Amino acid sequence: YKMATAYNKYGYYKIAVMYYYNVNRETGIKKMEEAYNIHKVVDAANFLGYKAYEKNDIAGAKKWYTLAAKDGDSDAQYELARIYENEKKFEEAEKWYIEAAENNDSDAMYKVIFLNFLKGNKEKVREWKRRFLGTKGLIGITRSQKTWIDYMTGSEKDEKYFYLSREAENFIDESKYKEAEEKYIEAEKYSERAYFELGAFYYYDVGDKEKGKKVLEEAYNRKLSIAAYALGLIYESEKQPEEAYKWYKIAADEGDSSAQYMVALHYYKKKNLKEAEKYYILSANQKDAEAMYNLMLLYFEDKKDNQNAKKWANKILNDSGLENLTWDIKDGADAVLGNIEK
Repeated sequence: YKMATAYNKYGYYKIAVMYYYNVNRETGIKKMEEAYNIHKVVDAANFLGYKAYEKNDIAGAKKWYTLAAKDGDSDAQYELARIYENEKKFEEAEKWYIEAAENNDSDAMYKVIFLNFLKGNKEKVREWKRRFLGTKGLIGITRSQKTWIDYMTGSEKDEKYFYLSREAENFIDESKYKEAEEKYIEAEKYSERAYFELGAFYYYDVGDKEKGKKVLEEAYNRKLSIAAYALGLIYESEKQPEEAYKWYKIAADEGDSSAQYMVALHYYKKKNLKEAEKYYILSANQKDAEAMYNLMLLYFEDKKDNQNAKKWANKILNDSGLENLTWDIKDGADAVLGNIEK
């Protein structure tokens, strides 16, 4: 590592990490401070901010995150914004979320949308929604983020449902389960989706697993396919693969992209490539990057179909608004294109 520092100052950060995890933590922290203060390795300041936050040293976390944030580190900008948001200092939080969002941090973009929604700034909400969904190659967009943005930019009933659902989540964070339950029940007046959330709340937060599953089944009977997908996840976690597949298949055939991906995995493991391809395509056409990636590999490795492999690799790299996109998926698409070109 010392030899490497002659070519790249990042070596000082690697030395500090080595000391912290393998030799002596106090020495590691000291070397991490040197890595930033002397050699200006931004990752070192980010590391120090994270470790300070772990110890509930908020002042120390803000100090180090601010240094890294001012040097342009989007992770530090986001974490600093979160601290200010927790302190109810929303203007300062929005400032740093915007900095991170300008560096194409999808979570920060979502937060900018959310804070502007709370302020009633609908023009800014729409502007950042366009950027969120229109930025090519944006890492980390989730299905739930897209769903909540739709509610924030929907009708008055949609907005009311969003408010009530967020209030319920805040009560859950405070372990006030009775108040959370009341909010979900009230939210049903504005969206049937609240009944799905209520079932998940009983199962995961309250810990009443049977009641949770019963409510989720009732939610599915109210035509909420996402409840069927949720039941698939539950039964899979409970080591009941046949029941899990049953619910995944129900949700998949009703258009749920995540369930379609799970059904495709099921068929692929059984070496039924025709059905795997069918369900991967259904999910991929709804912008699920994991489905797109596996479909690309199915064509490239299993079917030796370079034309379709190239098509999906290019879509991974060039489409906007993809869900579940990661650097590994983008790197994999680049690798497949490189192999095809050879």
